[in-house]
Amino acid sequence: MPWGAAEKQAFLAFQFSAQDRDYRRNFPDAAYQVVCAGARPIGRLYVVRRTDEIRVLDIALLPEYRGEGIGAALLREVLAEAGASGRPVRLHVERDSRARRLYERLGFRAVSDSPMHIAMEWSG
Repeated sequence: MPWGAAEKQAFLAFQFSAQDRDYRRNFPDAAYQVVCAGARPIGRLYVVRRTDEIRVLDIALLPEYRGEGIGAALLREVLAEAGASGRPVRLHVERDSRARRLYERLGFRAVSDSPMHIAMEWSG
């Protein structure tokens, strides 16, 4: 977009706020965690823990921290928790997202899809 830095920042803040409100309204029992490198916030991990599943609502890292193994490490912790409790882990990923390859490497498999998203599941 041909916007200035302030316009881009305002748009991203609005977008984040709207998405965060939607998650919190629809999943009030979720854990909303900020991922930090030292004291610097570098991402987020939103997870819903239910008796029959663990659902990863959102995992996001700043671009400069992607590909460093941080996301994989966070997900491995979730998978270990799920494995210990016998629950599957479920998530949705955009069809063309690079994250899909990570999920597949970690053992997630596609269980359904739509034109934009793929539902994936890990069952240990």
